[in-house]
Amino acid sequence: MRACIGAQRRGADILANFRGAPYGWPDDAIAGALLTLMGADMVTARRNHQPVSVKELVQSQIGVTDF
Repeated sequence: MRACIGAQRRGADILANFRGAPYGWPDDAIAGALLTLMGADMVTARRNHQPVSVKELVQSQIGVTDF
């Protein structure tokens, strides 16, 4: 998953990548993976150019968040 996330990669792009073939992951699995990477300080998130912590990120906002 980390290979898919580049500088300022939009959450909607990450969701689309892992929903499709060959992965077919459900949104809950993608959100869980992103939150796990954030919790391990391996990925950071920003929304409207402001940092978002793992506690602040809700699943419905992943699509509009940059990772």
